[in-house]
Amino acid sequence: MQQDKVIVENQHPEQLPLDLSEELHIKGPDAVAIEYRRLLAELGVM
Repeated sequence: MQQDKVIVENQHPEQLPLDLSEELHIKGPDAVAIEYRRLLAELGVM
């Protein structure tokens, strides 16, 4: 775990777009990610 700590801490992922129309999604495999982003948008988190 210590090996990965430096790598993980130095990553700066781009913000997820909350507007799902900005990306192409496949309903089955992306269902969890779609729901997660929808909930974040409802909470006003991002």
